[in-house]
Amino acid sequence: IIGLFVGIALSLVLALYRGVYYSRKSLRNGAQAHFTFSTKTLLTLRNKSLNDVNKILSKKPRPILRDMAVEIHKSGTNQVVVTSLRSKLSSNDVAQALACYVQSATMKVAVINFSSRAKKINIDRERLSIGSFVVTEHAAHLSVLEPEGDVTAMELLGQKGFWESIQSLNSTFDLLFLSADNSDAISLISALEGQEMFHITLARTKKTKSAALLEMRSRLPIQGLLYE
Repeated sequence: IIGLFVGIALSLVLALYRGVYYSRKSLRNGAQAHFTFSTKTLLTLRNKSLNDVNKILSKKPRPILRDMAVEIHKSGTNQVVVTSLRSKLSSNDVAQALACYVQSATMKVAVINFSSRAKKINIDRERLSIGSFVVTEHAAHLSVLEPEGDVTAMELLGQKGFWESIQSLNSTFDLLFLSADNSDAISLISALEGQEMFHITLARTKKTKSAALLEMRSRLPIQGLLYE
């Protein structure tokens, strides 16, 4: 009995020291999201191209994407930010999967990955330019964008007129997905603070820092939580 209590006490001390969530319940309480889903059925979509994602979804639809799409459409928003805090799935994986699901002949969609790990693609000069962005990948009614020139998407946050350049895309696209991971997610959320955005975040028990999740939630409320 003494050993049991000592073990519990040590676990609590360790949890406080590491500052992470040790249960899904505490993770959900920390996010205070309107809806929560497990990411299990989305893991096969990791690091896939748009065409591969479309093929996978056509063979086996994912109900989680349908349910999230319902929530996004109900909100009436035209801009969605997807963030990830130490999750196996990247924010861009989920953003692209959602974008593939919702795009249609009447719904033109774009995705911008703000994570620093995203490699800058060498742009052919003949590629389509949209405002201050260029299209790097295209499938059906979905486009992947990145800033024109040498600047990366993350560096774009520090430029004057960042929000105006994002808003200018509304004239071309019906729905825009912005994504970022870990510390980049905090930076992106800070830049979007006070704006009307639909926020979905990915988090992982024993990995996601409670301080990081609380900071993001305080800057931009979380509508959806995808957990592991």
